[in-house]
Amino acid sequence: MSELGIVLPLKAATVRCHAHMHREDLPGWCNTDAADALSELSLWDERVKQYDHHIEQATKEDV
Repeated sequence: MSELGIVLPLKAATVRCHAHMHREDLPGWCNTDAADALSELSLWDERVKQYDHHIEQATKEDV
């Protein structure tokens, strides 16, 4: 996005929030690519939540 003039702070939460807002400013395939990347990030976020839950459960069982 920065190569196309959209510069965002390098904080994950900020990038995720603002990338959605600026996506429509991107030309053609860049827009599609950004949408795909953001979708993939959402899947990874959900997977990390599942891992966190699993670790939390395992910790409770070990006590």
